[in-house]
Amino acid sequence: FALWFAWFFYNAVALLFDVIAATTIYEMMNSIIYAGLTFAAGFIPLLMHEFLYMRAYAGYWQKVIAVLGAILSVVTILTVGVLAALVNLTDFQANKLVMEVAMIVMLVLVSGGHGLLAAVYFYIDDGIKAEQVRAENMAYHNRRLPG
Repeated sequence: FALWFAWFFYNAVALLFDVIAATTIYEMMNSIIYAGLTFAAGFIPLLMHEFLYMRAYAGYWQKVIAVLGAILSVVTILTVGVLAALVNLTDFQANKLVMEVAMIVMLVLVSGGHGLLAAVYFYIDDGIKAEQVRAENMAYHNRRLPG
């Protein structure tokens, strides 16, 4: 129970920080898309990497990728959360453009990074490789059959 409670607790904290950050970004930019991008860089990939790590067939490098992705998610959630707190506690109008650009660039890069990690995880999967070899062998034999 304690392990699952720890998992639930840190995910609840991460979700709370991401909701606060997404709300702040929505208020700054008046854009639901940029607010959604906050979740695409933080909480959603955190869950994805956790589930990929727990996958029974995950290999060593896949687990490494999942841990690195989870760390990136947590660092992103904390960074955006701190920036959101600064925006909420100060008059962000003075530096609004700088904050907007910095947050959007960071969120886009991190979201892209998570996409890249997910793609690498997929392409190095032994099950995917085995399925590809099977399909290639079937195609080879089908081409060799007469007629």
